[in-house]
Amino acid sequence: MKHGVRGPQAASPTSPDETAAREGLGAWLLALGAFLIYVSTWGLLSSYGTYQSYYETTLLRDESTNAIAWIGTVEALLLILGGVVTGPIYDAGYVREMLCAGTALTVFGVMMLSLATEYYQIMLTQGVAVGIGSGIVYPPSITLVAATFGSK
Repeated sequence: MKHGVRGPQAASPTSPDETAAREGLGAWLLALGAFLIYVSTWGLLSSYGTYQSYYETTLLRDESTNAIAWIGTVEALLLILGGVVTGPIYDAGYVREMLCAGTALTVFGVMMLSLATEYYQIMLTQGVAVGIGSGIVYPPSITLVAATFGSK
């Protein structure tokens, strides 16, 4: 079985629209979208050192360095483990729904992070909401590119 935008499919596309989506501009736009998702998920996580510095010196001065580091750790864990949950959902064909839900949760988490002032609020917004949202959008974006360019 080959996986595409609509979930499991036969090895050869059945309609001209499916063929066009896997070739040319449609395929490269899919790759661009996956790149943007990669930058917004792993890029945000990779910049956590800057967040930690800010938290240690300004926002969470009373918290220990170890406690602050747990925020980034939880975010990374949820991002990586997202594939365990999203894999079967991707296989069932709910790619668009996952991308919409994950994007909304990630954006919500970042927006609420701007309002957070306490440790638990930052843990819930950046660690949990952004981590889960990123974990929902990242795995399907990578598998869609592999399915599109993997075999012809």
